[in-house]
Amino acid sequence: MGYNRAQPGNRRQPGASQDDIAACEVLVGLSLPQWLRSRLADENGWEVDDRLGATRDTWRFLPVLDRSDRKRRSRTAEDIGWHTQQLRKCADLPQGAVVVARAWSPAKRLILLPDPEQPQRLGAALWSQNGEAMPLPTPVDPAALGRQPEPGAGSRLRPRSELPVFRYHPDPVASGSIEQNNTLVCPCCEMRTGWVYVSEPYGPGRQPPHLCPWCIADGSAARKYGSSFAGDIEGVVPPAVAQEVDRCTPGFIAWQTERWLTHCGDAAAFIGPVGWDTLQQFPDAQASVLNDGCSESTLPLITREGDLTAYLFKCLHCGTHLAYADAC
Repeated sequence: MGYNRAQPGNRRQPGASQDDIAACEVLVGLSLPQWLRSRLADENGWEVDDRLGATRDTWRFLPVLDRSDRKRRSRTAEDIGWHTQQLRKCADLPQGAVVVARAWSPAKRLILLPDPEQPQRLGAALWSQNGEAMPLPTPVDPAALGRQPEPGAGSRLRPRSELPVFRYHPDPVASGSIEQNNTLVCPCCEMRTGWVYVSEPYGPGRQPPHLCPWCIADGSAARKYGSSFAGDIEGVVPPAVAQEVDRCTPGFIAWQTERWLTHCGDAAAFIGPVGWDTLQQFPDAQASVLNDGCSESTLPLITREGDLTAYLFKCLHCGTHLAYADAC
């Protein structure tokens, strides 16, 4: 299996004894698949970063209860057996389900189900399950977890001149939202384009990192992952505008939740984070910051990279500059 630790600095856990693995099997009432028994004997609990894989999440594979001493017993108490007992309190789930991994939320799990051909044994495939919902219908191959997607045949490092045009974010490279990277693969199109979105979008579950600008621009990421890229859109704009900003425009990183400013009944174009050296060139943007509650004495303290930053926009209709400032 391609195990990829989410936190490379974590200390490797000692392997489980065969007696402890057998005790776990007695507790859950089923035999574990061989791949899991072998992995537990090698390391009793580990993490897999599968954010670029089929599950789009990071998983903590559970240990079996280590009875060798009090300290290890305490550290492994929330083991496969304990989580399985909690799951089996949900009466509507398939009989014999066994929890072997959990995500950041204990309610989001990877489970094993009995092998239809050998009901006394668990099958090798994993199934994603959340809360009291039934498992998702598509099995997960344990060997594929943590594996980086291979770039497709259409992969090509593209020049900056080919970047998509974003009406409401005209230069995402200059603003720092898109950066050049010749090694990362976009999880949406599975291609290496040479450009990646530096942040992770909003949306349900763990959202994918390293999206390419093209999958943002054409809405592919929004459709595939339910992704959105804007924080709050301030003011009233047509629904189509709000959707374009939120679903098809790269966002930006702010100290607090991003605020997308509007003017003339439309979303404004985001220019980028700025400091006082830039802000003082635009009296209209200064007025916008002051009207938002920032004191005049604070304006010279604003820096692009510091603890107090301004975010500059420009109206697409009248050319008015707008800005707001926030701090860490």
